[in-house]
Amino acid sequence: MSKKILIITYVVPYPASDGGKISIFGTINYLRHYFDITLVVRVYSDKEKENIETLQKMWPEVSIEKVNYYSQKTKGKIKISLYELAYKVKEQLKKILSFSSSDSIQSGIDFYPFLPADAKFINFLEALFSKKKYDIIQVEYTGLLNLINTLPDNTIKIFVQIENRYTIVQDYFNKINDSSAYAKYIVENIRSSETTLMNKYDYVIALNKNDKKNLGEFLPADKIIVAPFPILNTLTVVDTTTAFSNEKLNKLIFLGSQEHVPNEDAVKWFIENIYEEIYQQYKIKLYVTGKWKKDFIKKYPQVIFTGFVDDISSLIKNSIAISPIRLGGGGVRAKVLQAMAMRVPLVSTTLGCEGIEEIKNNETIYIANNEKEFISSIQNIVENESQTNRVINNAFELIQKHYTERAVGEIRKNIYNSIIGHEIDK
Repeated sequence: MSKKILIITYVVPYPASDGGKISIFGTINYLRHYFDITLVVRVYSDKEKENIETLQKMWPEVSIEKVNYYSQKTKGKIKISLYELAYKVKEQLKKILSFSSSDSIQSGIDFYPFLPADAKFINFLEALFSKKKYDIIQVEYTGLLNLINTLPDNTIKIFVQIENRYTIVQDYFNKINDSSAYAKYIVENIRSSETTLMNKYDYVIALNKNDKKNLGEFLPADKIIVAPFPILNTLTVVDTTTAFSNEKLNKLIFLGSQEHVPNEDAVKWFIENIYEEIYQQYKIKLYVTGKWKKDFIKKYPQVIFTGFVDDISSLIKNSIAISPIRLGGGGVRAKVLQAMAMRVPLVSTTLGCEGIEEIKNNETIYIANNEKEFISSIQNIVENESQTNRVINNAFELIQKHYTERAVGEIRKNIYNSIIGHEIDK
């Protein structure tokens, strides 16, 4: 009999349009053939409802449990009073936690993502637990960490650390040169909440060895397991013969949405400090994918903001990908794996490619940590085709070795079987 795994998440993981969704989708897509998986998602619109219906057809083996926060009469608006209250409190906290810096990202930082879930969500989970016993309950996303306080005692509880929230805020304060007592107070509040809640889980899955090392300062080492997320089969090129050509090069590309604060900081920094020189030299436009606010887009008319793209393969073709990430958070950057899997050259900060197995500068990727290095790396890509193609090929081989759905799926499958077996043996 297949072991039963319940996965609880904020989001509908289809379409897999960002790192968190790719992580969930890629893992389930492989493991659904080996385990009895139930997925809990929260639904806020007709579009998400349609996406779930599509996903259910793709995954007939998976039981998808929907917590509805909308009705057709209200056109998707949330009508749960407790949820509205929690949201308003959260927004007020953002206003309270404001700083003298004029940096545009400060208002978007989710300083304290540990507010309680609403009653509807908790009651839904309680009813689910009463109907079925699970061998493993797995929680995704930092904002759901505190669900540990409502999960049943008689099951194995796992948290997947997609990102480390307190280091994002810590890096943010470092970038704006704020070393005040208040900044330290905010960071420590987030760190203590985050690590205390994680410590209540039986196991924590870290996406790379660096994250395990960092978590090891606060959690027992035997509680932390390393397992990356995969790059989806659909995001890996089939044609491995096409070579990079500077004559065909027609764009720079950044993959990611504004809602993830490190992305906004990265795009802002690149546009304001690097992009103009690259454009003047090579006349290649910068394309930015995903959701971005209108006021941010208006500030940079020289950049093409594409919105959500169904088929990233056609857009990323003949491009140089960039990952100028300066704020941490750990995990693995999906944008980096995507570029490598789709055989385009990539320039990234050290932080942007941190945690990826066997990554090497000028061998599998181009690493740049300041304006001068970014410009030099892009020049190197354009002007040295043979080296660029060698780097692209090495990067693609690395993906095939470590980050396919099968490679990562086997790691996760062995972890779950080992954990369940270990608990049974006790």
